Amino acid sequence: VVSMRSALFRRVLALGMLAGFAGPLAAQGGSVVGRVTDAANGTPLVGARVFVVGTTLQANTNADGRYRLLNVPAGAQTVRVAQIGYASGNYPATVAASGETTVDATLTLTPFSLDEFVVTATGLEEKRTIGNAVSTVDVSNLVKESPIANMGELLVGKAPGVQVLPNNITGGGSRVRIRGNSSLSLSNNPIYIVDGLRVVSDVNSSSIGIGGTNPSRVNDLNPEDIESIDVIKGPSASTLYGTDAANGVIVIKTKRGQAGAPVWNAYVEGGAIKDRNQYPIAYRGWRTGTSSSTNSTVSNATQCLINQVIAGSCTQDSVTSFNLFDDPDASPNGTGFRQQYGLQVSGGTDAVRYYVSTEWEREIGQLQMPKAFQERLMAARATDELPYEHVRPNALTKTNVRANVNANLGSKADIAVSTGYVSSNQRLPQTDNNTTGLLSNAYGGPGFKGNVVTVGGVTRPNLGYRLYTPDEFFSETVTQDINRTILSATANYRPTSWLAGRAVVGSDFISREDADLCRRDECVAFATFKTGFKQNSRTTFFNYTADASATASWTLGDQVTGKSTAGVQYVKEKFARNGAFAEDLPPGATTVSAGAIPSADESTTNSITLGYFFEQNSGYKDRLFLTGAGRSDQNSAFGQAFKR
Repeated sequence: VVSMRSALFRRVLALGMLAGFAGPLAAQGGSVVGRVTDAANGTPLVGARVFVVGTTLQANTNADGRYRLLNVPAGAQTVRVAQIGYASGNYPATVAASGETTVDATLTLTPFSLDEFVVTATGLEEKRTIGNAVSTVDVSNLVKESPIANMGELLVGKAPGVQVLPNNITGGGSRVRIRGNSSLSLSNNPIYIVDGLRVVSDVNSSSIGIGGTNPSRVNDLNPEDIESIDVIKGPSASTLYGTDAANGVIVIKTKRGQAGAPVWNAYVEGGAIKDRNQYPIAYRGWRTGTSSSTNSTVSNATQCLINQVIAGSCTQDSVTSFNLFDDPDASPNGTGFRQQYGLQVSGGTDAVRYYVSTEWEREIGQLQMPKAFQERLMAARATDELPYEHVRPNALTKTNVRANVNANLGSKADIAVSTGYVSSNQRLPQTDNNTTGLLSNAYGGPGFKGNVVTVGGVTRPNLGYRLYTPDEFFSETVTQDINRTILSATANYRPTSWLAGRAVVGSDFISREDADLCRRDECVAFATFKTGFKQNSRTTFFNYTADASATASWTLGDQVTGKSTAGVQYVKEKFARNGAFAEDLPPGATTVSAGAIPSADESTTNSITLGYFFEQNSGYKDRLFLTGAGRSDQNSAFGQAFKR
């Protein structure tokens, strides 16, 4: 990879375009037609890419494997044919002015090819012709072979240099690191591009903390709708995608229809969810002496804190150990359930192709309130039935709908429209390092099952938990509702054989509602929680992307070819949130307006990035030897916040 300054690129671009003008403008073009088939069995290959080397001319094969290229410059040309999973091939052709030349191609199936295509900011390119390190994940085959529940699972062990830190709850988001962390204070997350549109990809996407793991907006995407993922690694990715791409870029291409009769695909998934992890054992050190509390396992004992042992003020004489996750009476791990139903249809003609899909899924996480705590809670509330969201605090229901359309507007132009909609609702438990959550109380216990705790003058068995128990922290209900629409359109225009233009516009709109409800006398005895509280936050995200680029393809002599590309990109991101909170709820109340002590806050942030880039590729017809790119960004951002 060669880095070049903008001034140099302007000169190279001008020279490249002038070199391209010399031949194509003077020559009258002909046409190239043919058929692409599998070398092993002669079956037609649908959707294969056919293009003329050294020009911007390209075409896709139809349902019978046939293609047609118009306005091909007269003279000796090289026709290149490529298809995913097959070795690409070059075919010489002599094109006559106003004539028709037939070039048939046969491709051989191969597990790996250096000629595969990847999606970049300048469009679909051969991997060998770009200067970035790119790994490709063939998602369309992956989802057929294994159950994939979310986007994080698509990248685990699939691309070198990509580390995925998985979530531990239903609906939780994974963290993705490309070539490790690059900053101690700033974000280390890559940016996500879906069909040319930069989308919202926040990892901790919630205004309500649950102790660590939070939902990720990346999981709103449906893996079943994705055809491929290209992972662009390293700081060089910022050359074409801007400074925000210093941590890498994940480029997602959704599925497209192929010309031919409608093809239907239905799938059903169901099963149980079990937690097979081996949880560590909780240990506690003790010394014999006078104790302010008594338990059934160790009499007249006082806990030795680690700082007391180091200081020599407490001599440890015994150790207790207990793993409540292995105890059937205390363990919060049960059996979860998952079901998923999907339907897809694709097809069309050479002029218009379509892909439409819908999917519904529901998952109940494995966390559940242990039987002993359910019985204690029912006795305290004088009821025979508990709310389901208290017994099973972790769940997700999601609906995805997608419609993609591709249209050929004659031989010189085409347009692709992508639309996606998702609606989801999930419940999130208090866990991880939350003081009032599951793990801090599971591992902060005394190291035995028979401990008792006095809260509010009432002594109760805690079954090994530190202070708060599942009947309390699972009674706090945290929910998140999402409605999201992703819309993008990509237009390609090829006025001549040497010049091509590309434009992308799109928006990503998200409506998010977060809620946290603790009914009076039902949650943990922490601060004023027992008096009850309700929090409700309404957030909207709006991302708008518009970029345009032009590419001039040129030749020098019979062997040297090149492409000069210039483009501009505009990205606008807006975040707006209104929050309402109230505490001291009356018995049975569940709304903010019912609280005796209300408060509210709001915040707004706008960010705009305007950038321009240049890219120069030069090489022989059979291999590339130079790639260079440069970019400049202008950024502005402002925000405001208010709280009362």
